[in-house]
Amino acid sequence: MSTNGNFTPQRIEAFIDLGLTGSSASSGSTFQAVKLNRVYKATGAFTASALNTSTGYVTIPETGTYLMFGSVRAMDGTNITSPGIGINTTPQDGYWFKWCPVTTTVRKVFDFQRLMYLTKGQRVCLYTYEWTGNYDSSGTSMQLMLLATA
Repeated sequence: MSTNGNFTPQRIEAFIDLGLTGSSASSGSTFQAVKLNRVYKATGAFTASALNTSTGYVTIPETGTYLMFGSVRAMDGTNITSPGIGINTTPQDGYWFKWCPVTTTVRKVFDFQRLMYLTKGQRVCLYTYEWTGNYDSSGTSMQLMLLATA
């Protein structure tokens, strides 16, 4: 904060931008971690090794407050009835999970953002849910920003 009461942006301590090469599937009636497999950019305390490509989990490098963004695009024309998206240490329903409205458009994108305090060594993942069936995604990403260390 500045002394005159106006907000002064602070620098981001660390940043990681993750994606998925290829498509992923969301299986019906289960909360499922998306197996992200590509690091586009890693700065500060984040390194490419923070991402476990076999599980899709990212290991948190420093204790602090993180701003997280996630996005999943279903394959065009997919019939989806009750999708959801979240970022958490465990793929499960809760106040941090976003149930997404379904539209009749051909293209469906589900996005999520969350501010969360995490400790060094915790693991987080982007995860999805579909109530009645399966769907493939054609575009998936997650970004984590360390805003302030503890």
